[in-house]
Amino acid sequence: MKINQINQKQKAAYTIASKSTLDGSQTFLRVLVFSHNKEDIEQIFKKLQKSEKNERTDSLFVRFNVDNGGEIGEFIANAKIAWTLKGEEQVDLKKDQEKIEFNNLSN
Repeated sequence: MKINQINQKQKAAYTIASKSTLDGSQTFLRVLVFSHNKEDIEQIFKKLQKSEKNERTDSLFVRFNVDNGGEIGEFIANAKIAWTLKGEEQVDLKKDQEKIEFNNLSN
């Protein structure tokens, strides 16, 4: 495999370090990532939205941290989305609106 291909796979790589559910309807994830790039984080969040959305989930809150060899590293970003009216109250966003707050990241 070429080095560029390895870099591309590493950018898209993530690990769900923890997952919890509040009141059976709000999902919290802590995700470890290799990339510090905003676009990569946005793409990973889109993938997580697809995998976590179901009829019993009202909202999703994700905290991104650097992957330090499987250990939780530096905080990178928080991301959230509401899928229902109850979810709107949980994450303070309108339905199907997403928000990502980055911690000093490059493009």
